Amino acid sequence: MELKLFDIYLARINPEDPTVTKVVFTKAELCKVLGIVQIHNDELKKYLRTLMSSIIEVKGYNEKGKAETTLIALLSVAKITYNDRHFGNVATVEMQCSEEAKRYIYNVSAVGYLRMNLAKVLSFDGRNPYSLYQYLLRNR
Repeated sequence: MELKLFDIYLARINPEDPTVTKVVFTKAELCKVLGIVQIHNDELKKYLRTLMSSIIEVKGYNEKGKAETTLIALLSVAKITYNDRHFGNVATVEMQCSEEAKRYIYNVSAVGYLRMNLAKVLSFDGRNPYSLYQYLLRNR
């Protein structure tokens, strides 16, 4: 589910415009995109918490030609806004990528990011089909 949330984020940004990194959507929009009737607030918080702690590993070379590995957090902000004062009724979800991740998310031509069909990705029920789908797209 965390990967699906991140794909929703990627589908709603313009990778050619790095000035807009914040995406806001309603809980109703989220449920509609995911094809579900309802998502519990605790589950949504759990998924966002996991996504916030997700780290990507980028291997490359520094300016001196030495190999280096950089660990980068994908998101800097994940915020849930409620319709009431009792944290009961979710109104919107906000996600914003970290400054370091922006180099890779908004640098599509150099990084080679593959925009996947969101409808297909949302139908996956685990990490393995998602990873296999990415692999097959890259190597077709």
